[in-house]
Amino acid sequence: MKSIYRGWQEKHAPEFIEGTEENFVLVTAMNKKMVWTAHSTCDSEQLTPGAHWFNDSCCWDTFGWYVSKTPWTDKGFYVDTSWTGFCIECNEDGEGAEIDPECTTCEGEGTITEYLD
Repeated sequence: MKSIYRGWQEKHAPEFIEGTEENFVLVTAMNKKMVWTAHSTCDSEQLTPGAHWFNDSCCWDTFGWYVSKTPWTDKGFYVDTSWTGFCIECNEDGEGAEIDPECTTCEGEGTITEYLD
């Protein structure tokens, strides 16, 4: 996962634009193949080709946009920028039966998230 993210960074050398309504107008006026949306999903954070505004959905939120030096070529391609998994200290099997509310690894959540950036 990290190698895909780092490869994307090297290929596209993007510049970040903060996720505001004013900036959304700006990025939608750009060449759509040069824009990637940085956003959350219900499970992780991702980069998706094109300019999107996800702030009206349950757990999908737009953080901003990356303007790339090279165009994207596959509309179905996305890049994970985080990973969530079960806590190896108190929820290794993912069943949640043994979650320790005082676990220092996951802070009692039973899951951990690693951000790739």
